[in-house]
Amino acid sequence: MRYRYLDLDRKNWEICESLEETKKHGIRVKRPKTKAGRRHISLPDIVVTALREHCRGS
Repeated sequence: MRYRYLDLDRKNWEICESLEETKKHGIRVKRPKTKAGRRHISLPDIVVTALREHCRGS
């Protein structure tokens, strides 16, 4: 997960990347194939709290 796509104040996570593994390139980050793959996910309070604690500990 890349924290730059995480907005804890708005309780929102933007999904705009996916991982692809190929023999030629190995694992790489790319844009999702479809518009449905790019989305925003609302985060419940318990997840926001846990992520804040995790970020503080890193």
